[in-house]
Amino acid sequence: MGTFRGGQIHKSAFSGSMILDGAWIELNEEDIVPTTGYKARYLIGYDPAQKRVIEFNANNFEPSMYSSEHGWEDHVLTMTSALSSDDKAPYAANRFVYSIMAPDNFTVDWQVSRTSALNWIEADHLACDRVPKR
Repeated sequence: MGTFRGGQIHKSAFSGSMILDGAWIELNEEDIVPTTGYKARYLIGYDPAQKRVIEFNANNFEPSMYSSEHGWEDHVLTMTSALSSDDKAPYAANRFVYSIMAPDNFTVDWQVSRTSALNWIEADHLACDRVPKR
């Protein structure tokens, strides 16, 4: 459960697992409120050729890729997009900040920068709690 930048309620369901012998994290997200129909699958893993953590964001709106040179630091993973070369794009870059708060919860913050100078603005915040399996 969380909020968009304007304070609108945002509720999503996430599920996740380690795949490919623990080499990748797979996260699945489906928005519940608002009912936009947004669904996504995120694959997060290490690319030894680039020497960075990478994320593939496959979703039904606009797929994208992110990377992190530093990986996890103090239970936080920041995944940043490449700078957009499209002058008509709503922002120059965006990033996801995953923060592990405790063994059973984490937060996801989506931030955008309207300029290539990377001045980050909070766009979306979700607080995720583990739901026990039934």
